Amino acid sequence: MRLNIVVEIATDSQQMDQIWEAARDAKHTLSSSKSADILLSLVISDDSYTFEKTLNRDEFEDLTSDLLERTKEPINDLFSNADHDPEDVDKILLAGGSTRMAQV
Repeated sequence: MRLNIVVEIATDSQQMDQIWEAARDAKHTLSSSKSADILLSLVISDDSYTFEKTLNRDEFEDLTSDLLERTKEPINDLFSNADHDPEDVDKILLAGGSTRMAQV
């Protein structure tokens, strides 16, 4: 039997830190693997909850496609302001967490 339980944790900084760490670890794993296992044990109001999910790269790319899409406008603005075309660029330096994402 499977239960769907809704629990509010957004105001619990310790639980949110755990979720952010699991999400970051999954993102890093998916940069070099086709799937990542996520296992979270959360304690809320003296009750214990376990979240288990295998996230594959396609699901991750679907979930983050809007974030990737938002990076296009600043890049286009950069080329417009610099009066250059993307074809003029031979090398780029990627910095930041999203550069680990396979679709980048």
